[in-house]
Amino acid sequence: MKVFVTDGDQRPALAVTRSLGMRGISVLVGEHTPASLASCSRYCARHVTYPSPREDARAFDEFLLDFVEREHIDMVLPVTDVTMHAVTRLQDALRSRTALAVPSFDAFERVTDKSRLVDSASACGLAVPRTEFVNTLADVRAIAATLTYPVVIKPSRSRIRTGTGWTPTSVLYAGSAEELLQLYRNTDYLISAPSLVQQRIVGPGEGLFTLFDRGRLLTAFAHRRLREKPPSGGVSVLSESIPVDPDLRDAAIRLLGPLGWHGVAMLEFKRDPKSGQRFLMEVNGRFWGSLQLAVDAGVDFPHLTYQLAVGQTPAVPRSYRIGVTSRWFLGDLDHLLLRLRKSDEALHLPPASPSRSRVVFDFLKVAQPGMRYDVIAGSDLRPFIYEFTQYTRDLMKMDTHVPARAGLLRFSWELACAFAGAIGGKAAKTMHRWIAAWQMMRIRRNPRPLLHALRSAQTVLVVCQGNIIRSPFAARLVAHAATGDRRLSVRSGGLAAVAGKPSHPSAVLTATKQRIDLTDHHASPLDEQVVRTSDVIFVMEVRHLLEMRRRFPNAAAKTFLLTCLATETPLEIQDPYNGDLSRFEACFEHITRAVRPIARTLSNSAA
Repeated sequence: MKVFVTDGDQRPALAVTRSLGMRGISVLVGEHTPASLASCSRYCARHVTYPSPREDARAFDEFLLDFVEREHIDMVLPVTDVTMHAVTRLQDALRSRTALAVPSFDAFERVTDKSRLVDSASACGLAVPRTEFVNTLADVRAIAATLTYPVVIKPSRSRIRTGTGWTPTSVLYAGSAEELLQLYRNTDYLISAPSLVQQRIVGPGEGLFTLFDRGRLLTAFAHRRLREKPPSGGVSVLSESIPVDPDLRDAAIRLLGPLGWHGVAMLEFKRDPKSGQRFLMEVNGRFWGSLQLAVDAGVDFPHLTYQLAVGQTPAVPRSYRIGVTSRWFLGDLDHLLLRLRKSDEALHLPPASPSRSRVVFDFLKVAQPGMRYDVIAGSDLRPFIYEFTQYTRDLMKMDTHVPARAGLLRFSWELACAFAGAIGGKAAKTMHRWIAAWQMMRIRRNPRPLLHALRSAQTVLVVCQGNIIRSPFAARLVAHAATGDRRLSVRSGGLAAVAGKPSHPSAVLTATKQRIDLTDHHASPLDEQVVRTSDVIFVMEVRHLLEMRRRFPNAAAKTFLLTCLATETPLEIQDPYNGDLSRFEACFEHITRAVRPIARTLSNSAA
C-alpha cells in the first residue's frame, strides 16, 4: 500500500510518516521544496517535489490528479489547510483514483471560516467569545469605542486566498481603540477580507482531537497546552494528555455531526479560570500540531484515518494514557527566547504569567516521567538534524554579517544574549563581558561584512544611555570622517534619553579640548523609525546591545559595539556621568581610538 502525505515540512506530516511507516506502509512525502522534515525520516520511502499549493493552486491541482493516478497511490493524506482545501475541492475526481478520509468541501469551508463557525457554534449552544464582525474600516470606527479592551483580532481564515496564491494571517491584539484602528490601517489583509474582533479569553487552552465517520464520532482524545509559541497563545510547544470531558465530546458531536464530518478534526477551547466556562476558539479540519502526543498516548490517529479511508474497521482503543507530555524542543526554545528578550506587555501576557526565572527553570527540565519529544526520536534522528539546520539558517537570516558556516555560533549567540538579558548580579556582568569578547573576536576575525556595510551606509546611528555624553561625541567624530563627496548622515540617540536635555557640562568641556562642539546638542530618545532607517548602529556597552536586540529585534543584524574594529580599547566604553573630569577625558580618549578605524573606512570609501 502506498500513501501520499503532503506538506512534509510540517510536524504532523512527520508524525503521520512515522506512524504509517512503522506499520510497513510505503509513505511518499511531498513538499514544494527538494527536501522536508518528514522526508528525512527513515520511514519515508520517497520524497516528491510538487508545485507550491500556496503560490500556484492550479499547478498543484494538476500535479495531484496526475500523480495519484500515475503512481497508483492508495491514499492521500493532506496536512495543512491549503492542501486540505485542494483535496476536499477535488475529492470527486480524486476518489476514482485513490482513497480519502476528508469532509465535504462545504463542511470544511464552514468550520475553517471563523465567521461562519461562530454562527454555527452559537446555533449549537456552544459558548464563543463576544464577537463583532468587521468588513471595512468604517465598521471598525463604528465599534471601537463600544468594546471592552483588550480585544483579539482574527482574520476570518488563517490563510486568505488571493489571485496570486494564499496569504498567511495571524492573530493580533489591541489594548485600546487607538491601537485597534492603527492595526486595521496598517494590516492589508484585515481590510481585504472579513475579520472578527473578539473578547479576549485569558485561560488555559484545551484541545479535543476527534475522528468522525460520516457524522458519527469514532474516537476522541483531549490535551491541554502547557506552553505555546507565541507565549500569549499560538502553537503548542508543550502539551499534556488529559481525560476527555463529556461536555466537550457532546459539543463536537453537535457541531460536526450534522455536517456529516468525515475524517479528523481538532476543536480548540479556552477555559475561563474564573467561571470555568469553556469557549470554542476555532476548529482545525485537518491534522494538528500536537498529533504526536495522541500517538504517544495510545490513540494513533494517522493509522485510524488510514483504516477509515481504505475501508477497514478502525481499531479504536478503549482508553489512552493520561499525563503523557509532548515537547517540541525548538518551538519551546523559541518560547524561551521570546520570554527573555521581550517584556510581558510586548508579548500581551496576562498578569499571572510565570516569571522569567521560572520560564528558564521549566525549560531546563529536559527529562521528566512521561515526557516525549515529537521531532526528536532516538531511532529516527535525521528529522531533528534537518529541523535544527533549518532553525539555524533562519537565525542567520536575521544577521547577514554571519557566514553560513557559523550557524551554530549564531544559535549560541542568540541564546547567550537572551540569558544575559534575563539574569542579574555578577553572573550577568560576567556573561555580558563574555558576549562582548565574542562579538569582538567575531568581527575582528572577519571584519569584511562590517566594513562593507560602513562603505555603503548612508545613515549611521550611535547609541548610548542618555545621549548627553558618549554618543553625541562619537557621532560628531564619525561625521567628521565623512569627507569629500560622501553623503553620510550621522545621528545619535539614547535608550533612556530625556528629550531636549543638553549635553553634560563636563562632556562639553572635554569635547571642546578635542575641537568638537557639543553646545548645540540636545538628547533624543530612540524610536522605531530612527532605528529602522539607520544602516549601521553602534552602541557603547553590551547591555545596550542586548537592549537594542530586545526592543528592536529587526535591527540585530546591523548593531555593533563601537569598539568592534579597534584593537587598543576596552571591550566597553563606560559612562563617566558621575565621575570627575579625568573620567570624561579617559572616556573620550577610548571613543576616539574606537572611531579611528571607522573613520579610515569612511574616508577610504569617500575617496
